[in-house]
Amino acid sequence: MGFLMEVLLVYWKPVFLFSLLFLLICTGCSSLHQAAGTGDFGAATDRIRAGKNVNATDPFGRTPLMIASAAGHIDVMQRLLDNGAAIRARDQAGKTALDYALDARQYEAFHLLLVNGAELPEETLRRENVAADDREYPFYRLARETALYRQMQKDNPSAELFDQYFFFFSDGENAPAVERMFQQKIRSDYEQTGSPPEAASLRQFVRQYDNLGKNRYRVTVNGLNIREKGTVSAARLGSYAEGDMVYAFSVRNGWIKTDRGWISKRYTEPAPQIPTALSPWLEKARKQLAALARPAPQ
Repeated sequence: MGFLMEVLLVYWKPVFLFSLLFLLICTGCSSLHQAAGTGDFGAATDRIRAGKNVNATDPFGRTPLMIASAAGHIDVMQRLLDNGAAIRARDQAGKTALDYALDARQYEAFHLLLVNGAELPEETLRRENVAADDREYPFYRLARETALYRQMQKDNPSAELFDQYFFFFSDGENAPAVERMFQQKIRSDYEQTGSPPEAASLRQFVRQYDNLGKNRYRVTVNGLNIREKGTVSAARLGSYAEGDMVYAFSVRNGWIKTDRGWISKRYTEPAPQIPTALSPWLEKARKQLAALARPAPQ
C-alpha cells in the first residue's frame, strides 16, 4: 500500500490528465471540450469561429475553460476568455476553473485566471495559514496577493495596505506595479500639504506614513504558541519558530494579532524596515515642520 501511494504521488499529474482525456472521449463532450483538453489551439479557434458555445457543459457540468485549466493549456484558455468564457461558472460538484487549475497544480493557468478576475473564497485563502500542503502554498500565496492588489487598485488605497503588501509580497507578481503606485501616492499626498506647505497638513502627512514599516516583529523563541484570541486560555492554532517574521495587524494588552492568530508580544522584538521610497519624503516633511516651529526672526 505504501509503495502504491509513493507511485501515485510521483505520477499523479499524468494519471490525472489521462483520466481527464479518457472522460472527455467517453462522455460525449463537445468538440470544443476536446480541443481544450488536448490543447489544440487551431481546433479550438475553428470551433469558436464556427459558433460553438464557449460555455457549453458536459454531463458533469464542466466547461471548456475548466478542461483547459486542468491541463494547463494557456493559449486555449486565453482564446476562450477572449470570447466570453464564464470564469466563475461551476460544475456539478461546485468547482470553478480556478479550482481545476489548483487541483492540477497548474500555476500559470491559475495565475491567468486570477488576472482575469477569478478569486478564491476568503475561507479558502485562510488555508495558507495552516500550512497544509507545501505544493499548494504558492497558489494560495498568489491568490492572497492578487486579492490585496485588487484592493489597492481602488481609488486612494490606504498606507496600511501598502505596508501589508510590502511585508507579505515584496517579491510578488505585482511588486513593481505596487512600488510605482506607492511612489505616486506619496508624491500626491505630499503635494496636498500645500505650497508652501502648512504645518497642520505636514503633521497629517507624517502621521499617515510614520508607522509604515514599523509593524514588523521577529519571534525570539522557538515554538511560540499562536492563540485564537489574545489570552493564554484561548485555543492553540499552531506555533512560530524562532526568527520568524510576523506582521502586527494590531497590538493590544501585550498581544499581537498576526495573519495566523494572536501571539504574546513578550516573545518578540521590533524589526522595522522603512520603505526606501518613503524615507526622503518623511525627512523633508519633518525638516519643514521644524522650520515652521522656529520663531520668526525679530
